[in-house]
Amino acid sequence: MVFHEQPTDPWKRGDFKLLEAYEIKKKETCGHCGNPIWLCHSDNSDLQWETNTSTCYADKTLKEWHKNHPDSKEHPYAVPYIMTYEGREVVNDYKNLPTRKQFFEERADD
Repeated sequence: MVFHEQPTDPWKRGDFKLLEAYEIKKKETCGHCGNPIWLCHSDNSDLQWETNTSTCYADKTLKEWHKNHPDSKEHPYAVPYIMTYEGREVVNDYKNLPTRKQFFEERADD
């Protein structure tokens, strides 16, 4: 599946467990909002919801580009980079970009 080809080795018990876990997660996720179905479909009057927002800076950058190039036939895409004191360094290998761990640690401090 990962390599888009039929595996040739017989499936092991762990393969089936992983597939089953994925199918359960899909069934238990609300197709409308993406939250766990037992929460977003709950009739519990004590359960409340709030609205949060976030900004996707890649999307924001692309929208700004389209605004400034309305007739362009090009297909832009966003590429992250790190701003350095010498200017900007385009990071193709992602070595200097914030990590997934750093992102979630920052969110945990909020």
